[in-house]
Amino acid sequence: MVFKRALRRMREDLVPAKGNERRYAMAIFLDSIGDGLFITGTTVFALRVAGLSPQQVGLALSAAGIAGFLGASTFGRVADRFGPRRVVTVLCLVDAIALLSYTLADSFAAFTVVACLASATAFGKGPANSALVSTITTAERRVRLRAQVRSLNNLGFTVGAALAGLALAIGTMPAYHALPIGDAATVLLEALVIRGLPEARTAAVAAHRSFTALRNIPFLLTTALNAMLTLHTTLVNVVVPLWILGPMGAPAPLISVLLMINTVLVVLFQVRLSRGAESLAGSIRLARWSAVVLVAGCVLGGLSQGLAMVPGVLLIAASVVLLTVGEMVQSGAGWGLFYGLAPQQAQGEYLAGLEMSLAAQSILGPAFGTWLVLTFGLLGWSALGGLFLGAAVLIGPAARWTSRRLARLYPPAVEAEELPEAA
Repeated sequence: MVFKRALRRMREDLVPAKGNERRYAMAIFLDSIGDGLFITGTTVFALRVAGLSPQQVGLALSAAGIAGFLGASTFGRVADRFGPRRVVTVLCLVDAIALLSYTLADSFAAFTVVACLASATAFGKGPANSALVSTITTAERRVRLRAQVRSLNNLGFTVGAALAGLALAIGTMPAYHALPIGDAATVLLEALVIRGLPEARTAAVAAHRSFTALRNIPFLLTTALNAMLTLHTTLVNVVVPLWILGPMGAPAPLISVLLMINTVLVVLFQVRLSRGAESLAGSIRLARWSAVVLVAGCVLGGLSQGLAMVPGVLLIAASVVLLTVGEMVQSGAGWGLFYGLAPQQAQGEYLAGLEMSLAAQSILGPAFGTWLVLTFGLLGWSALGGLFLGAAVLIGPAARWTSRRLARLYPPAVEAEELPEAA
């Protein structure tokens, strides 16, 4: 009986309501399979197919991160003007063309151009997709739907990564080309599914304003603080693996085990740990709690250095579990924060702040986090924990400032809400 209840609860957490919510989730799930397929094999593809050096791969991906930031900051406004469903559909088509172009990229310049185009469209879909969520569900269900989609996204990414592993094991040129081609196919399927969703009708209201988000200082501050809180992505995906191979001297297979733990936890618990983010005030409280958990994860990560293998592995595993819990709580907080702030007349433009946070973290986080931790050890881990705490303390005042600013810019769309005082 207990097992049946657990299965039923898991199904309720993972499977959105019938209709538009489920259709939207299916579209993102398909896209995530393609992401897992090509992202897993991007580095190998760049080295063995495009013929790039490791240094050139790093430069190309850094340029792609910058393009993604620009795409996120631009296409949200475009979605407000022309409708999020239409913009997502068009960007899917462009993204598919970019992915197919990887098969023709045989130089550093060509690979970089294609990577930038693919990154700009992928991040550009983010704010339009977020605005689409506002169209197909109620305000009370937005964060829950995003949490369900994130769980499914991790599941789909794992499926794609497994397929990529098969292609990389085969190791032939057709197998390598199957990576971007397969990703392009899933993006086209995503576009077909998205076409069946309703379109938002906000363009006429928002047309008279021009990129107010990029001139809104309190909003940009809130976006920057959220980017600091999303550094957990770099910690789990980049810093922990390098820490395991470097200062810890642990076997490389441990990396795969820990990343699998991260993925499974997100699939199982993302929805539950996002509860409470349905309001702006609740989102801020969750952001603060996420920082506390992330700090604990950082401390355990730093303490794993210099120990015998077994206790060191146990500590780094506990660190990854805590970082994953903090990641899930912070993700829910970020969704609730930006949905709570985004005015109805400019949903895409202001929801782009969430994608800008993620893009900025992907540009600056890996180099900064790796330098800090690998250079200073426990002190570096502790400094990252301090950044989490500082961002969590400041994000409440920044959100109140942003809310007041938006109330003046969009009086009909923003209502005053009681927010918790800074801790």
